[in-house]
Amino acid sequence: MSDLIAAGFDDAHTAFLARAALARLQSELPLPGHDLALVTWAEGGEIALQEAIDLSGERELRPTFWKTLVNLLLAPGPSPGTGGDPTSAKLAAIGIDATFRSHLVEQVRAETATLLVLVTGPPKRDQVVGVLRGFQGKIMVAGLTGDDREVWGTLLGTKQTAEMK
Repeated sequence: MSDLIAAGFDDAHTAFLARAALARLQSELPLPGHDLALVTWAEGGEIALQEAIDLSGERELRPTFWKTLVNLLLAPGPSPGTGGDPTSAKLAAIGIDATFRSHLVEQVRAETATLLVLVTGPPKRDQVVGVLRGFQGKIMVAGLTGDDREVWGTLLGTKQTAEMK
């Protein structure tokens, strides 16, 4: 079972420190660099996404996964009376509910940063949450469906090719 952990911070500096703390714990909790992404609100109102550097040389997750996921999470909801929300359906297919999404949307705003972390298994989740709480992160956890990132990418609509591996 995998989890998506979102930790909201009141400033980007604290989020970068939390990300560095997770990187220093690599020997204790194997957390590949591509399992971390930092979302900030850039000047001009644009969302900026930064993946951690993966020094292992393995790239199981491609940047398109994080870009697609963040775009879906932060997409505006449907207008009233327009029917279902296909974005919510895609996110629900991998285990992310409307509550998680709405809290994340509230969290990502000017002068803040959100660290997103993918973890597998409760022990690793608890360790990561403990580190992030030490930095006073506002923690949310979504239990994802399964552990297959290729399946998640397909359900979210990312286009991944063998060249991207």
